[in-house]
Amino acid sequence: MEKDKLKDEIKLMIENSIRAFFMDRDVKVNHILDLIFPNERRIRSLIGGLETSFGTTLWEPLAKLLAERNGFTILNEKDFQKPVDVPKPILDSISKWKEQREKAKNNIELKGFIAEVTEIVKNIDTSEIKYEKITKGEGVDIWIVKNGVEYLFDIKTNQINAGGGLKHNNTIMDWYAYRILQDSNVNVQCKIAFPFNPFNEDWWIRMGGRAYPLRKGTDAVVENEFWDFISGIDNTWGIIHQCFKELGEENFGQKFNDVFYKGSI
Repeated sequence: MEKDKLKDEIKLMIENSIRAFFMDRDVKVNHILDLIFPNERRIRSLIGGLETSFGTTLWEPLAKLLAERNGFTILNEKDFQKPVDVPKPILDSISKWKEQREKAKNNIELKGFIAEVTEIVKNIDTSEIKYEKITKGEGVDIWIVKNGVEYLFDIKTNQINAGGGLKHNNTIMDWYAYRILQDSNVNVQCKIAFPFNPFNEDWWIRMGGRAYPLRKGTDAVVENEFWDFISGIDNTWGIIHQCFKELGEENFGQKFNDVFYKGSI
């Protein structure tokens, strides 16, 4: 795909995502400070909501578009389910490896865990296992396949809260176990994706402590580690960033002044 054409598509997706969010958007009084700073509170509420919405309205559809153009097959993430009852040997393995990862001084790879779960599954009867939908917030955002390898991504906010790394580690380890239970021959990679780096330094220097025990590149990918893999194009984030910059220079944000200051479009 030509970069100029790609940039035009990305820019349009950003515009549509923002327009859709603000369409018929209303902010009701819900805080005492609204009585003193009505406009400021409204702006904070709207921008915060827009930031949150980007996961499903921009990053996910953009990732799927780029992946499809790069030869990936897009699977329906809603079809990724968890077992109703996880077999005890699997639960024991998950618990053991989670504890090892959390207590280790260095980030332990998950290759040993994956191999152990695979061996367990090959030696137990999985034919009667029933599956159910995964709880909201723990499910897969992007599920793609290429060259016989499945990739599962969870797209997260760029700033991790304290303890967030432990939670994300639990998520991807559970995903490995669930998917291998369904198919012990599957070749799967599970990752947490942070779509961009908001800091003026390496993301891992700023957030690495909170991301522990996730391993850079294998368990978690940041900015172009994610986008370049998905698209197959160097510096994909640079293209995305340029789209936002151009929209700012074109005063695209002023189209929504009525939403911020008058309460209607």
